[in-house]
Order: sequence, then structure tokens, then C-alpha cells
Amino acid sequence: MRVCYGLVGMTRGHAARALAIGQELLDRGHEVLFCTEGDAEELLSARFGKERVLKTSTPKYYVKNGRLSIWRTVFGNRKYLYGRRKLAKPLLAHLQEWKPDVTISDYEPLMWQASKVLKIPHVAVNSQEFFISSPLPKGLSLAHRIQAKAGG
Repeated sequence: MRVCYGLVGMTRGHAARALAIGQELLDRGHEVLFCTEGDAEELLSARFGKERVLKTSTPKYYVKNGRLSIWRTVFGNRKYLYGRRKLAKPLLAHLQEWKPDVTISDYEPLMWQASKVLKIPHVAVNSQEFFISSPLPKGLSLAHRIQAKAGG
């Protein structure tokens, strides 16, 4: 089976999970292509080889005083938020040629779009997707909704 595994590139936490899952998939005979950038790209390339890692654009997260800064993150990613379809085109072109059987995402927002276009299953391995698939209770203020959706 061909597995396309997309993950956010900042820090190494998501990359550590991808190392474990990716190694298990490879040990079981599957082909794996990792899609990421930054710290994760470096770590995964060193472990699995550059031919198994496709550099893609992922959102950046901004921290202030040890906490996620929602406003800096939104402002810093406005190009990504509004240009997601354009940013996804090179990824989609590559995947249409590579022909994965399934996509996996670990806090990476383009894999679901790729799986939809390719009409293949998509698996999310991050807890943040819970907030997308599970509605928040009624009566929460806008500030609390933003904080909950941002994971803060």
C-alpha cells in the first residue's frame, strides 16, 4: 500500500510520531511518502532518506510568553489561509503521479484536500481534528470558541 503522510514541520513532536508510525508502516512492507518542511523534513530525511520526503508548505505557529499567540498565528499565516488551493497544486500534481492509496495527516491541512481530490481514504492522527469534527457547546463566547479551536 502507498501511504502519503503529511505533518506540520515546526518543532519535532509531530515528527517523532511520524518516525514511529512511518517505521512501522515500512516494516510492514508499505511505501511511505512524507510531506512536510522545516525541522520535520530534516529529521525524516535523515532517517528515511530524501527520496521519501516531499517538501511542502505548512502553516507556522507563533508563540508569545510560552503560549500560542492566536492573532500572530492567524496574521502570520494569512497567505497560507487564503492561498491554500494554490499551495496545494504542486502537492496534488505530485500525488496524482505517485498514486497513494491513503493519506495520513498529523496537524497538516492539505492531506484531507488531496484525499478528496484523489478519492482515497484519509486518516487524521492528531487531536486537533476533534475540534473540526465535534461541535462546541452552545453559549460559548467568541473568545472561548477561538481559544478552543486553536487548542489553547
